[in-house]
Amino acid sequence: MSYQNREIIHWLIMHERCRIGRWLQCSRAGLITLPFHRALTCMPNILIKVPQGSFTSEQRALLCEEITKVAIEVEQIGDDPRQRGMCWTLIDEVTPGSWTCGAVDISAQAIPCIVQVKVPGGVLNEAMRGDYVQRLHQAVSRSRAADDQRIIMTSIILDEVKDDFWAANGAIWHLADFIQAAGYRHLQGQAEQ
Repeated sequence: MSYQNREIIHWLIMHERCRIGRWLQCSRAGLITLPFHRALTCMPNILIKVPQGSFTSEQRALLCEEITKVAIEVEQIGDDPRQRGMCWTLIDEVTPGSWTCGAVDISAQAIPCIVQVKVPGGVLNEAMRGDYVQRLHQAVSRSRAADDQRIIMTSIILDEVKDDFWAANGAIWHLADFIQAAGYRHLQGQAEQ
């Protein structure tokens, strides 16, 4: 585990011990000034569904890393490791025979992949959406084994959750909360309004 990842985990564990609703007071958390129970959320949530066995353990780790990198870059999440640690990526492997295309198992010819990204409404504009889906497809393709000749087929869903419909740890979040917590560089002016 890298030093940076240990720091993020340490920060999360230490602050998990705080009482809900208590303001973060330690200087290491200076960027996040929301009440603690509102500071530890996850966004975007990225769910990747692939047929079981399509990717090795190493390829799945690479896939998570590549997808997370794309999310951080496109959404312009801040540079602080705590902000980047709010991006959750999950791979769900579907059992063999449970995934068909037109009632046909195409796993010998292709690797179908569904990527669902839940992001707060107002974070992405039209150009960012187009860039996001293109780069997500490329990230999936880069994670495939070099000698795997199957084509990558992606279905990418950008699910922009409207204000007042995203909650974390029992509290409703608003776009201004996300801007402050994630450090979205392109939206910083809105957080001050």
